[in-house]
Amino acid sequence: MSLALKSAILEPNEAKKSWNQLMDLIGFENLNNSSQRILPKIYINLENEPEIKSYEKLKGAYKFNWAKNNQLLNSFLPILKALNANSVDYRLLKGAALNLLSENVGHRAMGDIDLLIEKENLSALESILVQNGFQKKYDTKCINSSNQLMDREICYLSPEKFEIDVHVAEKTFPQLLYRKMMKSKAETSIYQGEIVKLPSFELALLHTVYHGNRAVAETDLIQTYVDCCQLLALVNLDDLNKIAHDLKFVQVLSHTIQMFEALRDDTDTISKKNKRIRLFNLSFYFWSFTNKILNSSDLFTIIKTRSLSKKELRSVYKFFEGQKIFYLIWLLFGKPRPFERFICLLFGGFLGNPKNFSVPGNMFIGFKKSEEGWYQPNLVSQNAHDWRFKVKVPEGSKQATIEMIAEEFKNWNWLIFINGRLFGTTTQIDHGTYVIRYSFPPENLEISLRSPAHVCELCERGIENLLVRVHS
Repeated sequence: MSLALKSAILEPNEAKKSWNQLMDLIGFENLNNSSQRILPKIYINLENEPEIKSYEKLKGAYKFNWAKNNQLLNSFLPILKALNANSVDYRLLKGAALNLLSENVGHRAMGDIDLLIEKENLSALESILVQNGFQKKYDTKCINSSNQLMDREICYLSPEKFEIDVHVAEKTFPQLLYRKMMKSKAETSIYQGEIVKLPSFELALLHTVYHGNRAVAETDLIQTYVDCCQLLALVNLDDLNKIAHDLKFVQVLSHTIQMFEALRDDTDTISKKNKRIRLFNLSFYFWSFTNKILNSSDLFTIIKTRSLSKKELRSVYKFFEGQKIFYLIWLLFGKPRPFERFICLLFGGFLGNPKNFSVPGNMFIGFKKSEEGWYQPNLVSQNAHDWRFKVKVPEGSKQATIEMIAEEFKNWNWLIFINGRLFGTTTQIDHGTYVIRYSFPPENLEISLRSPAHVCELCERGIENLLVRVHS
């Protein structure tokens, strides 16, 4: 891989030596996936060196990539025209951006189109995609609201089956970077007479660094170095440092550039030390953590999605019976599972323990107080969106069987938690019955029924008339 990288990023006089050495060692047909991915860039670097080995094959790889990328971009062209005609702001990312920033469509391999927009333009974009024959690859919308985004990424397929990955700046990680892209002035390029909006060179470089740090495949890593080589020649270093400082990306960027410079100056130094070429470092993980916490990422989204109104919180505070303060904290932070498990380990759950054992086959209706005292329900289930109850199991029981019957099981899936751990999911079945068989149960089982994490208030269901039978 190091010889392929040298062939792509060094000056032609040095690059051709690496290329010829690579051909002598393994030959063109035996190149691995990582080296194959950057063949277009190697050709561009050695285009004026026709005497190198396997020149025609290298040229063929470039032409194939150029034709493939043009086909992909031409398929996207109607969408591009519609976005511009309807004044929908956007940025093309990754492969498309790198190719258009370099003004050479064959420069970089592309597998799809990555499109960044703001949330307010999502509906307009989706209408444009549908009108042009694109179909959603996955169903990611709420059934009760056409504008309710459930996932952070949305993928559409063209009639030719190429993909457009839609990234929403307010939802998709890394949000700090994506929001900065949408707020900053776009770089522009022209494709087939149409203006294309791209991130600035500086933001494109930071995006490349981000992907290099989170790369899961070796091909991603080698592409990162090649992209860095291209973009470092185009950026304004003062602007780059300022933006990196604003995004708390300085350490990550500095580390990456140092690695890249070492690679460019003496690639063999790294390979001789038997080190895997990579960009992973602790500063990146710190940056990722900062991005998640400070920039409305997963934790913030979960809290916001599951947030309770003031009226609901007042009701919980007034009527909840059990570990009230801990329960309120759990609700305020979006029902985090680790916290719930901790409370179950520390206190046995949020609810108090029942006084009596259930009579086998007995049942109760709804979340109401039990005169017999064999179950303890959450009296604020509706307001807390947490349908929770606790039952007592005779000591020494090898298995507890809890049969639940509810009309709501017929048309909605529910997550079932037992003592803070996910036990299973109900299925939409006609008889509306779900049976829990819990082997070697503890004395008390606290069971919680909840909607999936992404469900909004419009989708929230209630289970007022739940029937429960307990056998042991």
